[in-house]
Amino acid sequence: MDTKPFGCPHCGAVELHPELIERLEKFKTTLGGYLPPVATGYRCLEYIEQMQFQNLPRHTNGEAVSFETGNQYQRHA
Repeated sequence: MDTKPFGCPHCGAVELHPELIERLEKFKTTLGGYLPPVATGYRCLEYIEQMQFQNLPRHTNGEAVSFETGNQYQRHA
């Protein structure tokens, strides 16, 4: 799986937990080989502080991603 779309917008780092990658592969298979556009993937601590985000610990730990679904975000972790 190409993990670049899940990279931090600040530094480009992609630190996804192996179990999350497995779940994303299964999710992609379920959707017929397609994943929705990524809204939020991995976020480094510097980016979180810079943007003053709150409540994204799973994103900084590489344990969660969110997808764009119209006007909402759908979490898949």
